[in-house]
Amino acid sequence: MNELLKKFDQLPNKIGQAFPPAIWHILVNSWSLTAMIIFAYEFLNGNPHGDLTIHLTIIYIGVLGIYVGTKEFRRWHNAHRATNYGEFFVLIWTIMMIVFVFMATISSEWHISHDLAATYIAVLSIFAITRESKRLREEDKKKDK
Repeated sequence: MNELLKKFDQLPNKIGQAFPPAIWHILVNSWSLTAMIIFAYEFLNGNPHGDLTIHLTIIYIGVLGIYVGTKEFRRWHNAHRATNYGEFFVLIWTIMMIVFVFMATISSEWHISHDLAATYIAVLSIFAITRESKRLREEDKKKDK
């Protein structure tokens, strides 16, 4: 049993060696930018490619979930360096959604797609969960001292 626990404790290092955090950071940034551009294009053009946004939502939320999951795993195993990029992405997505909501109310030509709404809710949910995880980890560290 102790051998299994030792292997489990080494898992974050093995994951980090196989997939350095920089790779996930590049992937999530690339997909975030791609998603924002395509959702903006789709919104401004009447959502002509509904299938594209469905697939984009699945891929983006998947990549974001993997990135955040590995980041949280490292945080709980003391192998994480703190960054505040999540706040930036939530701010950008929020501004984008607010602008689109106002534009959609001004003109009946524009409609917010279900995929964009789902992506925004997923981004907010992932951010809220990671904020709570961070808070719990900080409390846990205080107890250990």
